[in-house]
Amino acid sequence: MSPCVLLIERPPYGWRLNLEHASVEAAYRSGKSELADLKKRITTINAPPLVTGHVKLDTSKRPPLAKSNMSKDAFLAAVEKTKEYILSGDIFQLVLSQRFERRTFADPFEIYRALRVINPSPYM
Repeated sequence: MSPCVLLIERPPYGWRLNLEHASVEAAYRSGKSELADLKKRITTINAPPLVTGHVKLDTSKRPPLAKSNMSKDAFLAAVEKTKEYILSGDIFQLVLSQRFERRTFADPFEIYRALRVINPSPYM
């Protein structure tokens, strides 16, 4: 049999061609085995659990919003544009953000701690 050329997903450095398999079936089995090994390595990571909690906030005393980097209409337009990109298949996910600023006398670390309690995301 002639070697089978298998096109594998595009890693950060470009497309990888694998010429090691004699057939498509052999390439499939090999790829399936590699994915199973990767899944096993990923799922056996023992990350410490994050404890969720509750923060009591009195929002009646907050200062008014001072500044935003876009209007509500501009943000909603960006959401609609995102939906168009998703429907056309250009993207499958987008993290759309808007920056808000206001004056506060709170300690920045205390703000971080409060956010960490109510949103215990691992990247925070």
